[in-house]
Amino acid sequence: MYDKTSESLKVNEARKDLFTRKGRAIDNIPPTEAALLEHSKRACYMASQCWDRCLEPSPSFTDPGEWGWERNKSKMWESKGKMETIKSIFRAAFVLPLTAGNVVAGKSNGKLMHDGRISGLTILSSSVIIVAEIMLTAVGIQQNNERALDVARPFLIVLNFCGIVSCLAVGCREKQRNRQNINSSLANATKSLRLKFLCLFCFGCVIYRIIKLAVHVKCKVYLRPNDSVGQAVLFDFASVMFHTVQLFFIYIFSTQEFRRSLFTFYGLIMLVVANFSNWIYHSAHGYDFLSNNSSSHSHSNISRCHHSKTETSLEDYPDLANPFLDPMRLEYSLLSLIFISEMWPQMRSYVFRSHDDDNDELYVNTELTPLLQSGDQQQVTAIARNIVSSARTKYSTIALGALFISPRLVLEFMETVALIKIDFGLLSIYINIAEHVLLIIVVVRSFHIMSNQCQPRNSDDSCSVGDIMLILSFLATVGYYSMHLMAHIFALVPSYRIILTIK
Repeated sequence: MYDKTSESLKVNEARKDLFTRKGRAIDNIPPTEAALLEHSKRACYMASQCWDRCLEPSPSFTDPGEWGWERNKSKMWESKGKMETIKSIFRAAFVLPLTAGNVVAGKSNGKLMHDGRISGLTILSSSVIIVAEIMLTAVGIQQNNERALDVARPFLIVLNFCGIVSCLAVGCREKQRNRQNINSSLANATKSLRLKFLCLFCFGCVIYRIIKLAVHVKCKVYLRPNDSVGQAVLFDFASVMFHTVQLFFIYIFSTQEFRRSLFTFYGLIMLVVANFSNWIYHSAHGYDFLSNNSSSHSHSNISRCHHSKTETSLEDYPDLANPFLDPMRLEYSLLSLIFISEMWPQMRSYVFRSHDDDNDELYVNTELTPLLQSGDQQQVTAIARNIVSSARTKYSTIALGALFISPRLVLEFMETVALIKIDFGLLSIYINIAEHVLLIIVVVRSFHIMSNQCQPRNSDDSCSVGDIMLILSFLATVGYYSMHLMAHIFALVPSYRIILTIK
């Protein structure tokens, strides 16, 4: 651009001669287009040199690039990467393993929608079996040791309050956003009759808890030596509040079917776990000392209520009401679960047909549908086989297995030959706790890896064999190792070691 020609040279010489004759300095001559272009090139070159110096590390700091742009940029991306890692860890621990990666591909307002069908069955099954193990273990401790702490009652108090919070939070959120769908199929006589029975069962539960509350406050009888009246009163109060709040929640939203939302999904999960916990607790009679264990505990309690053979005192009312109210307490939780299942957030299903010349088959997407099909699937399978068969993976697996079983083998050998005299029982408990914690982590990680090979479920059809196997395997592994872990943690208390010995 702007090549200097002979004409432009002549013009420049004429301009210089003109300014010289008028007594002006040559430096004050107005620049030509070529001079301006050269000046801009020089300015750009100096700016680029300045920018390069800014990117260089500061000589006054030992860390290279401490104040450079690249260093700040790398720090920003590093912090963002850490946050993404933490987010993926929490998602892997609380969402993917328990739901088999069942977060659908569709989006609503820029957020992932959640399908709570088979994923809800998986997380509920695992939660219920863990709760049942805790309850039954606590009942076993109380039956074998009179002075044992009531473990199940505080646990149930927390679950009842969590259920109350879930009812209020989900109800307020869905009512404010008006995101629920009207389920017209439920507005019939059967639903109305079930609601009446639910109100009746709730009334029976509340009456029973009020009677027990009066007995605990006034009589202070049939309490274990390590129990307190305050804990019993708090348990009765939490039960009454939970039954009442849940009844209003179900009555208001009984004809609604919530839309998919992770907040609503986990809120309903908490309600189901609380109802199952109450049902298990009532079934096991973990707190029913008045009706089941009165003969064994009356000698250690002083009743402030008048009691004689000819009069009926306040402490006799639970025994008299138990045949009528006990079925209500059990049926209330089960009927509540039926209503919650009808309000469960569902995803509208769709099926597509693949027409072939020879066959007309119906294909339905499930959670276990592979991400890739046909030729792509064969390629992925070949790559997976290469990874599994690699020497690094094989030797790492062998080394991990050896490290996992080596403490147990060394401990058993030392205990057998009696090389040193130490408390092998306590050491064995710590090793068992470490082993089962590691096993649960490995199980969660395994299901996380499995979830990456699954496609989000796009239909509401019945569970396939793969779905059932996935649920049963997760339920069995997590429930089994959780029971052993809980038993070994309780075994740290000397008085519980004999009771919780796993044969």
